[in-house]
Amino acid sequence: MPNISNATNSDASFSDGSSQTGYNGGATAQNITSGRLPGGVLPGGVSANANMGGVSPNNARWQSQFGGVIKAENDWRIRISLQPSLAKYFYSDPSNLLLNKLQATSGVIFPYTPQIQVTHTARYNPTLLTHSNYASHFYEGSEVQSININADFTVQNWDEGQYLLAVIHFFRSVTKMFYGRDPLAGAPPPLVFLNGYGTAYFPNVSCVVTQFTHTMPADSDYLEVPIGVQNGSVAGNAINLTSIPTIRLPVASQINVNLQPVYSRTNVVQNFSLQSFARGQFVSQVKGTGALTGGFI
Repeated sequence: MPNISNATNSDASFSDGSSQTGYNGGATAQNITSGRLPGGVLPGGVSANANMGGVSPNNARWQSQFGGVIKAENDWRIRISLQPSLAKYFYSDPSNLLLNKLQATSGVIFPYTPQIQVTHTARYNPTLLTHSNYASHFYEGSEVQSININADFTVQNWDEGQYLLAVIHFFRSVTKMFYGRDPLAGAPPPLVFLNGYGTAYFPNVSCVVTQFTHTMPADSDYLEVPIGVQNGSVAGNAINLTSIPTIRLPVASQINVNLQPVYSRTNVVQNFSLQSFARGQFVSQVKGTGALTGGFI
């Protein structure tokens, strides 16, 4: 696919055969390791995104009607994001035309309320005792199983199509490790952070993406969407789509994502207390203390 640079409403220049890199030459494997593993996996509840507020995926319409920006404390939408030290290799890279649509929303947000399933389990090993009417159950451990998110996306204009493409390509990317000629070669897929519905439900939960599915329905119309070009056209200077790389996306489709919560072993061993957890002290960072003990669910 051609590599587009500085594409706007009125022009789109590109050069075939050129390569686009999303990494800074000065990056090292230590950078990503230190960002991912400060004392273990980065604890939840840390301000991975200083400003979690954002705008609607349909930026033009949202800004015209509501002014655009939602304050972080008022934004209860489901968001999947990266910490800034890694986001700069993905959607915060202005030269990344596929993912840069996610920069305005500080990661992936869902335009419609998604269906989410969260399962908490406690494992007990049954032991059958001789000459006993009942089995004995011995506790082994507890875990939070994969969080399953099923979300609808619609494409009614270029903005929404480019946002959906960015979401698809984001999840394609975060399910792969740094490899080959990457400056960060050998580093595992990046952690993502799940926020939504207030700080007591998904309080910046650190997760890894274990599975991603995008369903392309057969009974849907498909809309042609240009890559790296703003929505609409300038009067008297319409965009010629034959000279710009385009994709075709269904006007209605579904995305399914599985997230596995992961926690720093150091954080769990040194900080976790069931009594404190039951009081809700670990669902978010304790204000004024600087304690990195939040994010547990």
